[in-house]
Amino acid sequence: MRNIWKKSINFIYDLIFNARDLQIEEEFWNNFIETKIKKIKETGISDLNNPNKQRYYKKLLIQTKNLLGIKSLKGYKILEIGSGSGLLSLYMAREGADAALLDISKNSLIYSSLMYKQLKKVDEFLGKVRFLHCNLFLLKNSLLSNFDIVHNSGVIEHYSFKEGVEIAKIMKSLVKPDGYIIIAVPNYFSPHLISIWKKHKKGTEKYYSKKELKKILEKAGLRFVKIETSTFVYPEEFPRFIIRKCQRLENFLGKYLNLGFLYIGVGKKTD
Repeated sequence: MRNIWKKSINFIYDLIFNARDLQIEEEFWNNFIETKIKKIKETGISDLNNPNKQRYYKKLLIQTKNLLGIKSLKGYKILEIGSGSGLLSLYMAREGADAALLDISKNSLIYSSLMYKQLKKVDEFLGKVRFLHCNLFLLKNSLLSNFDIVHNSGVIEHYSFKEGVEIAKIMKSLVKPDGYIIIAVPNYFSPHLISIWKKHKKGTEKYYSKKELKKILEKAGLRFVKIETSTFVYPEEFPRFIIRKCQRLENFLGKYLNLGFLYIGVGKKTD
């Protein structure tokens, strides 16, 4: 019954938002990132200048620390797999984390490194940042390990459930005992996600429920698994003054009415 429900949701969303196939998806993201690189080089404008992006990553950083039960990331060793823009990890490094950003896309790493240089010009950086070009599946039995936190967002949903478990196991192998794995997937019922797909079309994402995300973390051998919906809800086109005045409402809509942009899963390595 669960598989029928999942297949139905994927079919309906693919149809409504005119989903791209894998080849077109790769071309889209390559062009998308290349445009961002060109823009930051020519004008200095990047995601750091986008108030909506700033608000999203700052809220995500706060919620991540709350899930982990920590007040500061100073001194933590962090690895982001499939880092994309890498902004969350850059904000973590600004707080004092030693962050490594890993992606198979060279362009993504170029873009995040350019933003890193921008951030360092205006903010004091307490931590360090390094950039790693690698396929995440090649990290199996890797010497790259001993991290306190390994995280990703926007990765698992492009893979099958079985592959998702394998990715979580790879992530687990990279953290030290008592380290944490954080995996976030998009919430198909989020107004913000729907507004993005309405504007840019849907990609190759697959639907994952909270229960499935929890099962992925548990099957990877993680303990004390917690799943939350993120507190970022409002679509990009919402007027900024409404967003500023309705922060508490957004937090409630996201976390308790399940309308937030992401499902965030946290698990602890205990072996």
